[in-house]
Amino acid sequence: MVSGLLRASTQRIGMVWLCLCSLLLPAMGHAESFLQSLRKYDLNDYALGIGVGAGQNLYADTEASTFFFPYLTSLEDSTLTKSWLVTESVGIGGRYLSADGAWEIGALGRVQTLGFGPDTGPALAGVESRGWTVEGGTMVGWRGAPVQVNLKHYWELLGRHSGTTSELRFSYPIDNPNGYVVPYLALIRQSSKYTDHYFGVADAQSTPERGAYEPDAALNLKLGVRLGYRLNPDWLLSGEFGVQFYDETVTDSPLVSRDQTASMTLGVAYNRG
Repeated sequence: MVSGLLRASTQRIGMVWLCLCSLLLPAMGHAESFLQSLRKYDLNDYALGIGVGAGQNLYADTEASTFFFPYLTSLEDSTLTKSWLVTESVGIGGRYLSADGAWEIGALGRVQTLGFGPDTGPALAGVESRGWTVEGGTMVGWRGAPVQVNLKHYWELLGRHSGTTSELRFSYPIDNPNGYVVPYLALIRQSSKYTDHYFGVADAQSTPERGAYEPDAALNLKLGVRLGYRLNPDWLLSGEFGVQFYDETVTDSPLVSRDQTASMTLGVAYNRG
């Protein structure tokens, strides 16, 4: 079983990179310039840090979650740089930029933190737990001014479900000498297989109080802002705050007790440049 899951995950990763390479190679014209950009890459533009994340839990009879995590971050937001390495609070990836810097294409991975959490109440008794997982995906974006548009598509990599998510994000990056502010609006589509895994109730897990439920695909809205502030030349304080509003097919699930959730991450990183 384990080997089967590994094979399935490997195949998905391979398909992602195959599609990515087929798009990248024509756009690059020749690979030499891209390799030269890698050789010129300066790790001093990035910093290692420790962060804390907290957020409301969407599920019924659960508590808000708090977790700590190490992370790699840029001294500037990726919307403001032309670096090939893209960092997020719970994800990391690589990208290629067109010669004029207006277009980007890449691949990335992230930790998906949607799940029941350690403490659950009677509303979830007898329901198979939904745990954290790892997702990989591709992205393409337009880095125009003043608003940047980015489309990402994610697959689950550990074989727990076959659903996908897509995110269309509109960002308005603001740079300043001491840091950055990037407010954004995102439309998040979750496939029916994705919502069924996280919010569906199988017949075998239904009770008189909790009926069987099979959700449709969902379209959610998220509003948020990413922040970065240089405390001094060596230390960077960064964070992200967001509120997500859920589709009715999600909130109608007997497993769910909220129609919106708030979340945040906050971290401090060090780079002795």
